[in-house]
Amino acid sequence: MKGLFICILSVFFFVSSCADKEKSQVINEALSIVDTCPDSALILLNKINVRKLNEECLAKYSLANYWALDKSGYDVNNDSLIRYAFNFYRNGLYQSSLLYSRTMYYMGKYFSLVDSIENAEFCFEKSLESSVLQKDTLTEALSAEKLSNLTKHHDLKKSEELSLHAVSIYKNFSGKSRSNLIWLMLNATKCLAYNNYEKAVQMGKDAIELSKKIGDSSLISAAHQDLAFVYNISGKKEECLIEAKNAYSTAKEKSVSITFALADAYHEMDSLVKSKELLKNCEIKQGEKSAYSKYNLLHKIAIKEGNNTDAVLYADSAFMIMESLYHKEMSYKIEYFKKMINEVKINSEIQSSSKIKSTLFICTIIIFVLLLCFLFYIYKMYRKHTEEKMNEEKRMHEIVMKNKDSQISIMRNYVLEKINVRTKINQIQNNPEKKLNLTYSDWREIELFLDSTEDSFVYRLKEQYKDLTEEDIRLLMLIKLKMSAKSLAMLYGISEQSIKHKLFIFKSKIGLQESPLSLRSFIENF
Repeated sequence: MKGLFICILSVFFFVSSCADKEKSQVINEALSIVDTCPDSALILLNKINVRKLNEECLAKYSLANYWALDKSGYDVNNDSLIRYAFNFYRNGLYQSSLLYSRTMYYMGKYFSLVDSIENAEFCFEKSLESSVLQKDTLTEALSAEKLSNLTKHHDLKKSEELSLHAVSIYKNFSGKSRSNLIWLMLNATKCLAYNNYEKAVQMGKDAIELSKKIGDSSLISAAHQDLAFVYNISGKKEECLIEAKNAYSTAKEKSVSITFALADAYHEMDSLVKSKELLKNCEIKQGEKSAYSKYNLLHKIAIKEGNNTDAVLYADSAFMIMESLYHKEMSYKIEYFKKMINEVKINSEIQSSSKIKSTLFICTIIIFVLLLCFLFYIYKMYRKHTEEKMNEEKRMHEIVMKNKDSQISIMRNYVLEKINVRTKINQIQNNPEKKLNLTYSDWREIELFLDSTEDSFVYRLKEQYKDLTEEDIRLLMLIKLKMSAKSLAMLYGISEQSIKHKLFIFKSKIGLQESPLSLRSFIENF
């Protein structure tokens, strides 16, 4: 019973571990291809039943899913996935994991999307520290780039160092792509623009040259645009206009940012008509941040033109858009914090419910184990009682058999005594009659004795073998008394050999002619 219980538990844990191992392998496979094939990784992850994952697998799943969505080009502003991984991996036990640095990186990206700058910087710092320890060059470069972009507003020196560090280590990365390197170089260009003009210009030019080698028009346009930004910051208006024109001319799609950059460069060079023409041809939806930039620039142009009426109208439009954006942003933040509070509440309830379920599960297991132990104890007691009863019955049976043997021995001795007495009389009288005749009362006494001691032996014999004569029955009664062949020979007045032959022939009367069993063995066990 105990072995069966252990076997059942072993099978249960083996099946559970196999299922968990299979799911873990699928998640690990998705993580291995998420950088190169994010869509394939999402297909793999969609096959997994999330509700049946353990904590570690669920954390891996959450990270892999968020990672794949980000690589597929989605700005994932819902933190439900990445926050689970964040809460799991920030535990001190898992901070040495390779996935910790990437989790902190994506949590930092999420905080950047919702303008939680301090939290974003904290996450990127932790990601950078961990990736350095784990020698994860890609995550180190990405974290340094994001952190440099955040710190340039309050720590320019740190921003410059981080941006250059990102470019430097990525250049030595074995799996680098030239397009990603260009984006890192452009980030460094913008970070260096404020305090290190010459390095910023050189970095921008290097990015343009590398972009031309690739032949990617969007990268070429972006590189010219960022170099125009450097010239604009440094007051180099003519150079700024040249690079802004290059950015606009090389771009396949005239984006709002490229158009605004050229319009602003025309405005700085007092080419107000061209600037206004670009802005008016640029279609922007009301309520977007770009709309504010558009009306703000038109406001500046109107002031330069001395058109106070238009300047006031554009200023009002810019203010209204700014106010709308502010209210929209505040509404979003309020909704976000409400949602966050609600999620914390739900998670708290889930954790509480999970603890209750865990406690109930443990209690159920304990009760089940105790029940099995109790049943095992009952089984042991029953078995002990049965064994004792069987031993007692065996002992009583032995006593009964001993008594039977004793009684049979007495009866046999009684018959033998008669034989001996008759033999002596015959010897004294020289009586030629060798056959010994037992009286009817003797036979009756033997019959009653065998019926009482041998479970109605004679009665059963007569019922089962109705063809047997009285003489046959009497012979079998003597065999039951275990009379020897010699004694039977003396009783019947024939030789021992004749007795043996008679017994052999007698087997056919009771259907033993085909049986290897002797007549004596059969009757003694009947």
